[in-house]
Amino acid sequence: MQPHRIGILKPSSLGDIIQCLAILPVIKRHYPSSHIDWIIDEGLSSLLAHNPHASAVPIISKGLKKRKRDLFKTIATLRQLPKYDILLDLHGSIKSSIFSLFIKKDIYIGFSRHSIKEKIAACAYDKSYEIDFYENIYIRNLSLSLQALEINENPKDILDSQEPFLFYDPTIVSTEIRSLIHPNEPNILLIIGASTRVKIYPTNKLAQVCEQIQVHFIVVWGSESERVEAEALAHKCSRVSVAPKVDFNDLSYLCDCAALCIGNDTGPSHFAFALGKPSLLLFGNTPNERIVYPTATNKSLKSPSKVDALKIDKNDFSIQDIEVSEIVSLAKSLLWVSLRPRYLVVQMM
Repeated sequence: MQPHRIGILKPSSLGDIIQCLAILPVIKRHYPSSHIDWIIDEGLSSLLAHNPHASAVPIISKGLKKRKRDLFKTIATLRQLPKYDILLDLHGSIKSSIFSLFIKKDIYIGFSRHSIKEKIAACAYDKSYEIDFYENIYIRNLSLSLQALEINENPKDILDSQEPFLFYDPTIVSTEIRSLIHPNEPNILLIIGASTRVKIYPTNKLAQVCEQIQVHFIVVWGSESERVEAEALAHKCSRVSVAPKVDFNDLSYLCDCAALCIGNDTGPSHFAFALGKPSLLLFGNTPNERIVYPTATNKSLKSPSKVDALKIDKNDFSIQDIEVSEIVSLAKSLLWVSLRPRYLVVQMM
């Protein structure tokens, strides 16, 4: 197999896309002359702006039932795309299978009907692979992609290498964003928001975490309510700085410069892993073992509640039961791992 043109269908959401990006450098390593298009929601397309391996094809993927004009615009965009040797569906939904109808391709590949929630979507595939739905998401996406593209690599070896697969341009980061990084002490990036309240760790407990870890914290936010929470946290703890509104490039820069990222189960929290940086993610009503790929520098803490990935309890607020002491202890150990190379260099000088 020597695919010249590869299309990837994964229009949303932010975290889900990041969990798929690891395949891109692998594809280019095996098929260096291939051209890869990533069909992505226009609101997220800047995530790929500086990616050397793939080009973004922005489409409108949300609210199409209500806005027919947007639907026709999306169909027109898909019809204008060149023909793909392989169209790889990492979304596994009815929506993505409908999108595929308007895309020219030789072969359309995705998860088997036993591997996705919306089983009818698999009827559209020319070829499908069965990969356990409960498998770690990074492993799932890589396993499908590697089999579809006939690449003989082990998903765990790819992830264990911690090769960065998210890219940004530091030259366009503003002075205001750069000034948030304190050069003479460790910086921890805090992701305090999430898509729903049940995924958010309480601000009063985060304040205790900040007080007990004597480093500089930078809080990023994505909505007005999150900004208010961030300001409240800064008011409680003098070592907390609140970032202005950031874009994906700014967020990548802050993640890359920080010694550690601590966040809830939300898209921005996955930037650290994609950049090869230490992270600690907090989970309540969602399955951490499925969402986080653990390494020596990437860890997660889960509340005691039992979770089924197919039956998420939207009233499970157990994330608030994670002890402050657990977060502080694990964060300090990750900081030590992150800063140890720098410490050793100083000791040797």
